[in-house]
Amino acid sequence: MNTIKFRLQSIQTRITVLMLLVFVLAIWALTAYVNRMLQEDLQVLLGEQQMSTTTLLAAEINQEVAERISALQLAASQMTPALLQQPAALQAWLERQSLLRKHFNDGLACTDASGTVLADFPHVAGRIGANFSERDYIQEPLRLGRALVSKPVRSKITQVPMFVIAVPIKNANGEAVGVLGGVTDLGKANFLNEVTQGYHLDQGDYFVNAGQARLVVTSSNKSRILATLPAPGVNPMLDQHIQGWEGTHVFTNPLGVTTLTSIKQIPAAGWYVGVTLALEKAYAPITTLQQRLLAAAAALTLLVGLLSWWL
Repeated sequence: MNTIKFRLQSIQTRITVLMLLVFVLAIWALTAYVNRMLQEDLQVLLGEQQMSTTTLLAAEINQEVAERISALQLAASQMTPALLQQPAALQAWLERQSLLRKHFNDGLACTDASGTVLADFPHVAGRIGANFSERDYIQEPLRLGRALVSKPVRSKITQVPMFVIAVPIKNANGEAVGVLGGVTDLGKANFLNEVTQGYHLDQGDYFVNAGQARLVVTSSNKSRILATLPAPGVNPMLDQHIQGWEGTHVFTNPLGVTTLTSIKQIPAAGWYVGVTLALEKAYAPITTLQQRLLAAAAALTLLVGLLSWWL
């Protein structure tokens, strides 16, 4: 009789333990599933909102750049090769372009076909007479006869971070005989800062990158201006951004921070803009709920354990 009783008790124990395991696994599997779904749903919602902001931001920067290109092209169309031969008249002409100068916080400069500055306004010490023939904003307008938004560089005169929007000055035959450029100093207030200030990015960050040059044009983190992006192949997702990809995804940035990142291209400049939110901040709104879920799962596990022990 004792042997039969022991066997029955053994079977009862096994059934009880099995029930306990089934309930505990079900509780924690459901908790993990709900946690995962909360994160995914929140990520989708935040991603849609962030992409909407990024699209508007990119469109506004694109418009601002396009307006500056058009203004420079209109001004250049009024210039003649003869004007380039008269430094005093050219200087006076530049000084009369008050509306055009408002677009560029570091003024205007005009070069001849060799890339030597003939006139500038406002005056920057050492700029007139300096040669910039090695710079892309001189080479491409002269060689290809079209406008260019340059890659960000340090001015070799003042050493400040800057970029130039440049257009060719053409003769009657359509040949480029000089360059008219508007200079934007990235180290002080500029139109890119003004655009981004109009968007609520308190929780997130933004950056504008010159993709092909692999350089940061500007960013909410000002120490990143002119920072060099990783070489091709180091960060495949970054390579996708540079190749023209647009959208929202989880991205580990060059600083090693995992973020929810939205990317939109800026065609007029050949740049792209990104708005990012650290995943830790992204999931903050549901942290309390997740903690409550874990507490409830632990309480249910304890209750099932006590009931099983009682049985």
